[in-house]
Amino acid sequence: MKNKQIYILLIFIVIILFTFFCFVNYIRDNQANNTGIDYVRAKVLEVIDSRLIEEKDIPGAYIGSQELKIEILSGRFKGQKLIINNFRLHGDLVYDVVAKEGMEIVVVIEEKEGKLHSVGVDSYARDKGLYILIFLFIIVLIVVGRIKGLMALISLVITGLLIAFFMLPLMFKGYSPILLAIITASIVIFLSLMLIGGFNKKSLAAIIGTATGVIIAGAISFISGNFAHLTGITGEASEQLIYI
Repeated sequence: MKNKQIYILLIFIVIILFTFFCFVNYIRDNQANNTGIDYVRAKVLEVIDSRLIEEKDIPGAYIGSQELKIEILSGRFKGQKLIINNFRLHGDLVYDVVAKEGMEIVVVIEEKEGKLHSVGVDSYARDKGLYILIFLFIIVLIVVGRIKGLMALISLVITGLLIAFFMLPLMFKGYSPILLAIITASIVIFLSLMLIGGFNKKSLAAIIGTATGVIIAGAISFISGNFAHLTGITGEASEQLIYI
């Protein structure tokens, strides 16, 4: 009976993940078509010219520019080889991309009338490393935790889906972030403890205690935030986000 339940849960997870990735790709494609701007993966085939000066006070930071030969690896223009300039080098370790031959990067493409208008370097392509870490995490979780590890993994998937499809969309519509966080956390607490601990008195007590703590923390946050005039805005980027 337990094995049958596990198989059902695994099928359920696969269906949810497949639906989620299809939805994300649909949204990404529609955003690209509507705005004429898309972010795609590219490979640096050659660093044709590199005019870089290393910052004396910041090791690993450079100022200058590079001329790169790249091949686009995804999107509508996949397979095209281009020569572009990498001007985003201002001695900033956070945003600068120092390209090297063979490296994969993310470039931003602007289209006009269905044709490639401009291409700029955006960031390093970090997703493959993240996918490897996620895969290793899942393997270790299941090997060490076995059934409980699998249940914990399911609860993590559900948490991610709730944040992506419930919490964030309603926040963008103007609903209270604190209230949404309390509701999301309470749902996650209930599902996680039921999946891991099963339906019993201990799980029920843990759910009530943890959910009560979340509600109290949310209430304190709301009251103290209003009392201290805390807006959550810490810089110019926050105001730009509100405007968008």
